[in-house]
Amino acid sequence: MLAMVVPAILISAILGGVVSSLQNSEALSLSYSFGASFSVWLISVLVGIIGVVLFESAAMGYLTGDETETFKFEDAFVAFKQGNTWLVAALYAAFMDLISFIFGALFVAAVGVISASFVPQAFGFNTTTAQIIALIIVGIVILALVGIAWIFVATGLAFIYLTYFDAKRKGQELHLMAGFSKSWNLMNGKRWDLIGLKLLTLIIAVVTLAIIAVVGALLWWIFASMLTWTVFAIVLEAVLAVLAVAISIFYTVWFAMANIKFYEEIK
Repeated sequence: MLAMVVPAILISAILGGVVSSLQNSEALSLSYSFGASFSVWLISVLVGIIGVVLFESAAMGYLTGDETETFKFEDAFVAFKQGNTWLVAALYAAFMDLISFIFGALFVAAVGVISASFVPQAFGFNTTTAQIIALIIVGIVILALVGIAWIFVATGLAFIYLTYFDAKRKGQELHLMAGFSKSWNLMNGKRWDLIGLKLLTLIIAVVTLAIIAVVGALLWWIFASMLTWTVFAIVLEAVLAVLAVAISIFYTVWFAMANIKFYEEIK
C-alpha cells in the first residue's frame, strides 16, 4: 500500500527540482525575457498537473484496493489503464488551477484594498480617517467573502477525480466534465464533514511532525554540540531525513485513505 504512492512522490520531487533549477537560473539571469519567464511558468504548471494526475491515479488505485481488499502496486497507475481517465484528470487539474488563479487574484485584490487603506498617499489617494476605515472594512469583507467562496467551491469539487473514475470503471456513459457535477451533487450537505476531516488530519500531522522535529533537533544538539561527535551527527541527520521521508509517505497514504473512506461513506 505504501509503495503505491512512491512513484508519484519521486516523480513529483524530481520534476519539482527541475522546475526549481529553471526558476533559479531565470532569476539569476541579468536580462529579462518574457518568453523565458513564460516558458518556466508553463513548465511549472505542467509539472503540477503531472503531479496531480499521478497522485489522483494512486488515489483511484486505493479506492479499487479498498473495495477488493487487495492493494496492488500496479493499481497506482490505474488512471492510465482506464481509457482516457488520465487525460480527463489532467484537464480537471488544469481547470482547478484556473479556479485557484481566479480566487488568488481576488485574494490579492482584497489585500491590496486593505494595504491601500493604510498608506493611501503611496497610491496617490488623499483620504480621510473615515474613508480609510471604510476601505479597511471593505477589504476585510471582500477577503472574508473570497475565503468562504473558495472553501465552498473547493469542498464541492473535492471528489471530481474519484467520481469520474468510479463511474467510468462501472461502464457509465459520461460527458467530459461529469466529475464536476457529480462531485458537487455528492457534497451537498457534506461540506462541514469534509472540512472537519481535513482539519483533524492536518492537526494530527502537524503535531506529529512538530514532535519529531523537536526530538530530532534535541538529539542533534546533544550528540553534535555537547559531545562533538561529528560522524555520529551526520549519520543521525541522515537517519532523521529518511525518517522524515518515511513519515511523509505514511501521511500521504493516510490522507488518501481517509478521503477514500469518506468518499465511500457518502456516495
